[in-house]
Amino acid sequence: MKIRSIFYVFSIVTILFSCQNEKKEQDPGRDIGDLHISKQTPQPGDTLLVAFRHQAAGDEDTLQAYYHYFVGTKAYPEDIALTDSAGVWYGQVIVPDSATVLAFNFHRDYKPFNNSGKGFVQPLYDENGQPLPGSSAGTGHFYQYYGGEYETKSDSVLAMIEADFQQHPELENEWDDFYARLLYSEDKTQGEKFINKRTDYYSKKSSLSEEEYTSLANLYRISRKDEKSDSINKLASEKFPKGNAAKSLMFDEFYNAASFDEKEQIFQEFREKFGENPAGFQKDYMAGILASHFAQKNNVEKFQKYSDLISNKNEKAGSFNNLAWGMAEKGENLELAEEISKTSLVLLEEASEKDKPEYLTKKQFESNKKYSETMYLDTYAFILFKQGKIQEAIKHQEKAVVEGKNSEYNERYLTYLMADKNYPEVLKTAEGYLTNNTATSQTKDFYREAYIKSNGNNTGLDQKLAELEEIGRNNTLADLKKEMLNEEAPLFDLVDLQGDKVSLASLKGKTVILDFWATWCGPCTASFPGMQLAVDNFKDDENVKFLFVNTMEDGPSRKEDVAGFIKNNNYSFHVVMDQPESENSRTFKTAADYNVSGIPTKIIIGPEGKMNFKKVGYGGNNEKMVQELELMIELLNSNEKATEKAPVS
Repeated sequence: MKIRSIFYVFSIVTILFSCQNEKKEQDPGRDIGDLHISKQTPQPGDTLLVAFRHQAAGDEDTLQAYYHYFVGTKAYPEDIALTDSAGVWYGQVIVPDSATVLAFNFHRDYKPFNNSGKGFVQPLYDENGQPLPGSSAGTGHFYQYYGGEYETKSDSVLAMIEADFQQHPELENEWDDFYARLLYSEDKTQGEKFINKRTDYYSKKSSLSEEEYTSLANLYRISRKDEKSDSINKLASEKFPKGNAAKSLMFDEFYNAASFDEKEQIFQEFREKFGENPAGFQKDYMAGILASHFAQKNNVEKFQKYSDLISNKNEKAGSFNNLAWGMAEKGENLELAEEISKTSLVLLEEASEKDKPEYLTKKQFESNKKYSETMYLDTYAFILFKQGKIQEAIKHQEKAVVEGKNSEYNERYLTYLMADKNYPEVLKTAEGYLTNNTATSQTKDFYREAYIKSNGNNTGLDQKLAELEEIGRNNTLADLKKEMLNEEAPLFDLVDLQGDKVSLASLKGKTVILDFWATWCGPCTASFPGMQLAVDNFKDDENVKFLFVNTMEDGPSRKEDVAGFIKNNNYSFHVVMDQPESENSRTFKTAADYNVSGIPTKIIIGPEGKMNFKKVGYGGNNEKMVQELELMIELLNSNEKATEKAPVS
């Protein structure tokens, strides 16, 4: 079907949804990449029609969308309901009265469209068509804190905030600690100068609001004057005895208490002072810590007492699941663990919008609940299996595996089926895991055993396994082709643990795998046995280079700690050290250049210097990870050879 232009479809939408005066000149709207917005200068309170051009890749393709609206230094997400019309997706957005900036996110299979890294950001205007005060700073806020989520980046965040300060100096009162943190990380001297200016401003005021005390304490904390920051927080807690500073101080006291008797006493005082359901996370967190402690001590009465005091059902469900899983792994208190796990599922089902975190949209919250449900079912089935309740375990694990994308859940499901001696079902299920590449080495062992048990011999077994694995390989290869990128890889100059310089420019013509990691990152280190296999597989290939980029950790002994970790685990990794963008900065340069907001993240750069793949996270399946890396390298090598053979026009 021929794709109609955005403007044509948008005009139809306007006719359907708008009651504008026909005599009034129609607003042509504004284009931001593939996004069209119905007004050139949208204002708070407007109802905007939006149209996004995206030709579906297949029948199952579904584009999803949400936006953040920014109010000062805070951001709030909202879903956008979309309707497809011949490759143009349209929807409606009602702009909140308090908003200053809108940032749109359009994504497919959790992969955002990023408008060549610029995103889809729309500042808002007043009735005279002038940008609202704070709209430029709000845009900078978007790039600074949501760039990773939207896969966007800007090098002008400070300039955006400064532009607002020049036009509206009063905005410094709202943005000072936000701006100071960015400025201090980029230019310590200028950062201290600005912080001194703002602390002088606060010191000259006859009285401060609680928010101003918070800003002042933050400014001192940014400049590493922790004692002054602590004294300001203490003063704020005295001036506002039921405010946030007072809650934070008592929470710190609870956290640092040496014994659980002390923690109980502090928690009781907290409830007496701030009430049964104060705003903030502190009460639920403290109750959860106490409940977990007494569950581990098998004190059912106190466990029930403190768990009943956790208000947020979603958070409570998560705490219960974690507690039940820990007990099951140790094989302790399994009857209590079963009760706790079952309760986690009930709580999750009961969790409503009032339990939704502020940073999630309604759809994201429901999606997270579905994901959590599979996790909690996996826990529940595991506990049942540990108690010998095999049939019940199978029933619940079958719900946990859903589409079979989690290799750990899959393996446990097969474990339970094998214990039940249901070999036909093992064969059928394992074949699915092998062909969609979510099988583990244990999956293959289960398949072999079930095959022999079902057939009485192993005739044809090796051939059948090879056929299934080849199907899985081809399916993975097809998926990877869809994921291929073609973005310029930022250059870097890093230093390795031996003190030698390593640059991307020196590796031109090679396939480079960057693995961003940190010693504190559990998923990073869990993936390392698999990464060692990958390194070993390519150790004789001079055209493939692995670099393990240590990032997002610092400290005086960082280099020694990293070197010790690598040596103690016998890894033969070439580790290079990412560096903070400036002294005391929490932003690391190479990670920021590659828009790495979470680790582990693996970047695969092809021989032409293009970033061709980006893989975030670790799925728990080393076999799959190694195969994907091998296939990605194979794809890039085959593309290079095809380019070399292509005739010159």
